[in-house]
Amino acid sequence: MGDSDSIDAEQILAAVSQPILVLTDDLEVEVANRAFCEAFDVSPEETQNRMVYELGKGQWDIPELRKLLQEVLSERHEVDDYRVEHEFERIGERVMLLNARRMPQKTNGDRIVLAINDVTKHERLRYELEGRKEFSGKLVDSVREGLLIFDFASHRLAAEL
Repeated sequence: MGDSDSIDAEQILAAVSQPILVLTDDLEVEVANRAFCEAFDVSPEETQNRMVYELGKGQWDIPELRKLLQEVLSERHEVDDYRVEHEFERIGERVMLLNARRMPQKTNGDRIVLAINDVTKHERLRYELEGRKEFSGKLVDSVREGLLIFDFASHRLAAEL
């Protein structure tokens, strides 16, 4: 394949809706895709060519992130669904699942691709649902008289009979 047939990795990253960072082997941000900048309210100028731990005035200096990147650099070539909870100054608390891959390069050192899945809304909804379920259980337990509860499936079955 000639140069005209080569795939431009930065264009692929720009098209992906998941926040992604590409780090050098010394943990400097080489590329922050548009989804990363939008999700974490930063500009490309605030991220590119900076150490990952310096991003957002040090907000990315997260112990769990340090541990993850150390694992990828020293022990393993990939880590999946590494859970990190962190409070960011601009965007508030986030619960994230991080996936990291070390990509060996022929020149200029290896790269680490860090993909971020923000599961904050999912986690909040799960906790809210668990709270409602617990409340409903306590409410039912507190009733002293007979109580008949139909759920959607029972109601549908009764209607069919």
